[in-house]
Amino acid sequence: MVRIAPRRWTWVLAVVACVAPVACSSTASKSADRARSAAPVGSSADTASAPGDAQGGGVRHPVNVCTLLPVATVAAVTSESLTVARENDDAAYQNYTCGYYTTDGGSGLTVSVSTLQGAVGYNNALQNDGSRATPISGVGDKAYSTTSGSSSVVRSLFGSVEINVSGVVSVPASETLIRRLQPKL
Repeated sequence: MVRIAPRRWTWVLAVVACVAPVACSSTASKSADRARSAAPVGSSADTASAPGDAQGGGVRHPVNVCTLLPVATVAAVTSESLTVARENDDAAYQNYTCGYYTTDGGSGLTVSVSTLQGAVGYNNALQNDGSRATPISGVGDKAYSTTSGSSSVVRSLFGSVEINVSGVVSVPASETLIRRLQPKL
């Protein structure tokens, strides 16, 4: 057994008391980082982060599109007589949609944000739209427009988050809506 003089015990205890909390917190942090990096992509450990963290282009919290992009803003950008906004979310799939309508509900458009499978949805839609897709530069990492009847559909990808605007006649108006919404996510 090692003998330590009584004065040294005081010194040893003081050092341990000062160093242990720092070492333990550093070890816990490193353990959590290792667990996240070893976790399969898409698992809860892989996606764990602080609320509002948009690291890697992802959104880690529910999105209320109608609040972030008010009906008055959408009406001004599109020059349409829109007065009603209705949120229609699918939290399980992390798809957040706002429908914007005229008072009588006769016409409208939708703006949606997909945070869980945004890149997959974007790529599938692009494949389905094929030659009808017109690339757009300067909006997100990737973007394109296509038509559906007399309206346009603009899809954009910011990291793994897709923003989709459909039902607007003007592609530039759709781009403007996307540019106004994306920084708020």
